[in-house]
Amino acid sequence: MKPEIFEDRAVLNFSDEKVEALDDRSVPGLIFGYGKDQKIVRLEFLNPRKRARTDQVLIVERYDPQADALGVTLDQGCWHDTEETPEGYLIDFDSEHRIVALEFLGASELFPQAALARLSQAA
Repeated sequence: MKPEIFEDRAVLNFSDEKVEALDDRSVPGLIFGYGKDQKIVRLEFLNPRKRARTDQVLIVERYDPQADALGVTLDQGCWHDTEETPEGYLIDFDSEHRIVALEFLGASELFPQAALARLSQAA
């Protein structure tokens, strides 16, 4: 699941499945793409935080099957604040309120099993 990096967004696909529904209102700067079974199949970061002192966007995703937690990190070194969404996702922001990391607890209910299996094997 290699992220696609564009000038104004970074896209992380968890499945080849077609996006059936988009949610661009829950979290500013983030678009959730849902598949037919309402699992998250794509995340789009709008104007993503670039790595400290570089022009690069690097997305690192990891899945811990024991905790059933999926983490997505854009830049670890610049955490300033964490918020929890009404859906229970944890979002880390930098001092300019740009997303630098996400954590999804109960990931097996939120993401396709094949994506989590691939991430487990990559760890």
